[in-house]
Amino acid sequence: MLVAGHRGVRVGAPENTMEAFLIAAKAGADMIETDTHMTKDGVIILMHDHTIDRTTSGTGLIREKTCAEIKAIAPEVPTLEEFLEGMKDYPEMTYNFELKDYPADGEEWAWESMRKTIELVKKYGLEDRCVINSFSGKLLEKVDAEYDHRFRLHGFYPYHILGECDGNPMEYLFCACLWGAGSLENRQLYTDLIEGGVEPWVGASVKTKEQLKLAADNGAKLVTTDDPIQTIQYLKELGLR
Repeated sequence: MLVAGHRGVRVGAPENTMEAFLIAAKAGADMIETDTHMTKDGVIILMHDHTIDRTTSGTGLIREKTCAEIKAIAPEVPTLEEFLEGMKDYPEMTYNFELKDYPADGEEWAWESMRKTIELVKKYGLEDRCVINSFSGKLLEKVDAEYDHRFRLHGFYPYHILGECDGNPMEYLFCACLWGAGSLENRQLYTDLIEGGVEPWVGASVKTKEQLKLAADNGAKLVTTDDPIQTIQYLKELGLR
């Protein structure tokens, strides 16, 4: 089973920082998952929440602050370009870029944020080493149409989580993370995805050796984890790495 470091790591370092990303990489993670937002002046930074409140000493929406204003409060917050530069020593690393500027909060803003993220992905030659991820089906469909099916897309299952969708997600998704209470144990959800040609992935709620074994037995191909070091050890003990 492949391992993705959730926001780099969330155990042992502040999430979505270069420290967290490098811990995940050095631990042997196959993929790093991170979150993209666009600042007021059009810079893509890596932060999970829509506001800076939880992970910095400041307050307010990311989209209402310039990159310099955020850096003045929290210099450890990386831009996407800083992250991509900092990961050059890991040429085999793959990436899960979760687009966090949603069309529901302003379509033009969401499209611009998406395009700037993808242009940086292309600049660093990572088209074949990443998935593009969102909780917005509308945004994933925009990526698929605008980039002529070029990118592997990551969604969530059951598909109602994706909100408004014009098409069938089975037709454009590469993978989907099982989501919600009881999803880990529900083998039918894995079967639905596999039969639809979509890889089942599981998320950071899967923490124990027993949960990892169950997910693997049901067909999960990847786990996104807050603690790649412990997860990799468990998978080795299970003979899954």
